[in-house]
Amino acid sequence: MEDEPASFQLLADAPPPPRQPVELGMDLDLRARIRQALVCPYCRDEVERGAESVGCVRDGCGAIYHSECWEECSADHGSCAVFGCSSQRAAPLSSAGYLLRLLRLLAAALLLPPRLVAAVEERDGGEGLGQQIARLSSTAFPSLDPSDDGFLKLAAYLTTSCMLAFAGIPLLEGILPPGFPSAMVVLAIPPLVLLGTLILPGLVAGALISAFCLARALVLGLKGERAALERGGGGTVKALK
Repeated sequence: MEDEPASFQLLADAPPPPRQPVELGMDLDLRARIRQALVCPYCRDEVERGAESVGCVRDGCGAIYHSECWEECSADHGSCAVFGCSSQRAAPLSSAGYLLRLLRLLAAALLLPPRLVAAVEERDGGEGLGQQIARLSSTAFPSLDPSDDGFLKLAAYLTTSCMLAFAGIPLLEGILPPGFPSAMVVLAIPPLVLLGTLILPGLVAGALISAFCLARALVLGLKGERAALERGGGGTVKALK
């Protein structure tokens, strides 16, 4: 057997290439958005956990700084470096506070897509909360106005009530004592259908109102985190002289 060329021998003796780490869990785009939201608007470096940091206290800003960066920025320029923010105060951010900020950023990125935020803000801009709840309730209850699809809603509720009533017959037969007349069970179907038709609109209205109130609370409560995600680490920082 002939000797192998020196190049093959070198390749055989070379150590195996390092294995590339596999990213698990969080999506890479989501991870990048959150990391950009953690960029200090003064030095443009990411504020990492464990570093001394502070957060702008103005509602809706969401900027965090290295402590030294905030001291220099406030001393030289008098306020937060984010365009449109004139806050002159910042609060220290502990390790637990940093982790909480990270979780809030994750919640804002996952639960608040732009279309949902735009819809909630559009409603908030034109109507009060009571008017919005009344409007949502009216969309759930059928009306006699043909332009409001009231008859379609009524037909949908009747159909759903009939399906639930017939599906509940075996349950009633299991609850009732043996020998109970089956005709009585059949006679109970129309009242159940009527009752279901009356109850279902309220359940639908309650679900709509609950979902809207939850979305509204998230939009308002995570205003700063949404602003930080929208900035994406750049583009809205004021020019510092």
